[in-house]
Amino acid sequence: MKRCPQCEAEYDDHVEYCFVDGAELVYVARAVGKTPLPPPPPAPRRSILPLVIVFVFLAIVAVAGLAAVVAMLSSEPSTTAKTPVQPVAPTVVPATPDEPAPILIGVDSEPSGAEVWEGRSKKCEATPCQVEHPEHAPDNRTFVLKLPGYRDATVTMEEVGAPLFATLRKRKGPRPSPKVRPVPDNNAPDIMDER
Repeated sequence: MKRCPQCEAEYDDHVEYCFVDGAELVYVARAVGKTPLPPPPPAPRRSILPLVIVFVFLAIVAVAGLAAVVAMLSSEPSTTAKTPVQPVAPTVVPATPDEPAPILIGVDSEPSGAEVWEGRSKKCEATPCQVEHPEHAPDNRTFVLKLPGYRDATVTMEEVGAPLFATLRKRKGPRPSPKVRPVPDNNAPDIMDER
């Protein structure tokens, strides 16, 4: 049995402090004549060494991670990073003395590898490429760039000899068809009526 030395309230042995005034309880002798039990030994203090070790380990990992990020950001860009594609410059093809030299128009796309079409005629297999522009051809030619999985892109030549460039956009998946609920037919015979 324990008792509060200030307010004399009595408590069971497992209670440590008084509920009324918060004083530490003391053991009292029982009326039977037995000596009170000695107080339980104090709980051993836990060492903070494991906590310090974990903290130091996490700090080292954080510093190493930060150093890796800084190193990656300060290094040269990788080859997998998207870099702007420079259009192919026009080139003049040497011609025979009888005919004028055709001009080659550079055509490029992002992503590369698109076919270049003019009307129903394929002008080149994959971008980047060059399309020949004969002297008698119109100045405002229109080309369509096609690449599987991407929307077709149309580019129009506005200046003879200027390179052409198009950014192809990915196609979105097919839209789901709308769900149609059947409309009940009020004139249809009821199943229960046929019995």
